[in-house]
Amino acid sequence: MDVSRRWFIGGMASLGALQGCRAFLDPLGAYRGRGNLRFGVLSDVHVSLAYDPGHVSDPVAFIHALQWFDAQGVDAVVIAGDMAENGVDEQLFLVGNAWRKVFPGDRGADGRHVEKLFVCGNHEFGGLRFTRWHWCPYAQIPDAEIIPRMILTDPARAWEKAFDEPYEPIWKKNVKGYDFVGAHWTTEGCKGYDETFNPGIRAWYAVNGPDLDPSKPFFHIQHPHPKGTVYGDWAWGRDDGESTKALSRYPNAVAFSGHSHYSLLDERSIWQGAFTSIGTGSLRYVGLPGDASKPGYEKDRTISRYAVRSGHLVDVFDDRMVVRRRDFAADCDLGPDWVVPLGAAAKKPFSFDERARRAAPPQFPSGARVTASVGETLGVAFTAATRTFESRPWRYEVRMERGDGTVLLTKRVLSPDFHLPLANAATRITLSIPFSELPPEGRFRIVVTPCDCFGNTGESISGEEVSYV
Repeated sequence: MDVSRRWFIGGMASLGALQGCRAFLDPLGAYRGRGNLRFGVLSDVHVSLAYDPGHVSDPVAFIHALQWFDAQGVDAVVIAGDMAENGVDEQLFLVGNAWRKVFPGDRGADGRHVEKLFVCGNHEFGGLRFTRWHWCPYAQIPDAEIIPRMILTDPARAWEKAFDEPYEPIWKKNVKGYDFVGAHWTTEGCKGYDETFNPGIRAWYAVNGPDLDPSKPFFHIQHPHPKGTVYGDWAWGRDDGESTKALSRYPNAVAFSGHSHYSLLDERSIWQGAFTSIGTGSLRYVGLPGDASKPGYEKDRTISRYAVRSGHLVDVFDDRMVVRRRDFAADCDLGPDWVVPLGAAAKKPFSFDERARRAAPPQFPSGARVTASVGETLGVAFTAATRTFESRPWRYEVRMERGDGTVLLTKRVLSPDFHLPLANAATRITLSIPFSELPPEGRFRIVVTPCDCFGNTGESISGEEVSYV
């Protein structure tokens, strides 16, 4: 793909403008401002029929997020799928009504036009699967009555009634000179990986790609993550790779995707390779990291995954894109801004290798302690590693070692504050290990190592030797 002189010069200018921004993270908001384009990003809203503000899938959180976007003066709002919890059209109508409440006539409070940039996810096309959940309000409705009310039965009718615009499986819109491409989920199934969610993506770009302005970034919106981008080689909710193949021809492409509900505090939520890919989090609940399912991984079942409802605010300048991570539950920023240089010649500071190399591994504070107690189980407790905007403990490796260094048992513990704003940092981590998992009697000590989301490790701490029978 040819790139213009303007795109090249923009990239060169960005290198100078952003020089000195450590790892291109901006905790102080120094690179913020009103860009040429400003838009909000949400995903996985999961609106149901409940209006109770305490309900996890009510439209209240959605309205609150839209109101915040309006106060920021956005030009558009992206929703990367899963708007309707059970795939019925009246839930989609609730989303449309919430939009009209905040943006009547697609206008903000100051009269500016605000564009809808929405795509369907698997919950819009989930069929009877989502209406037959035992707790679902539609569970007892006969098939003959509920099927005509499903979005997938007539997506064009449901979409046009909900949003006052025509339905296209893949659409393109231009907002203030910047192109957006949206690819709806158009298949019914969802297996969590290698999703063939919209088989027309590569064909669409083959026909329409030449019309995209190569002198500017353009934005691609879909529900599943483009395979092999955000969160690494394996991510719950990835697609089958067709979008990655299509977008890899465009270094100016920026993809937004959801589906996994992964925390935006996972720094792997932004990836750069042949193009840029960004995970969008969830307005409903935070999903556990994909690697938390690996053997030997312990996770605190008391973690409140409904405590954070996240999204982005994006400003696009000539030389950079500033991505702000927002928690709409606590109404605060989750982490430092991502400052992405723009231009064909710009470096790729958000490649995983570059991020891991520049990252500051988490460290324990002075005086941190590890204790072990023998009771009905082996109880382990230790001081949490220090948490800052730029260095966050993601997990801990807890090892049971003999005096000669022999490792008897290793546990990986997800940090209970992995998804929470900085003010909610954990101070003490506890772990209970059943004796059935322990080796034969003997003496040992507990050694704990903090790790970030890239696998970088800080200095370990250890406790005194303990014996058990």
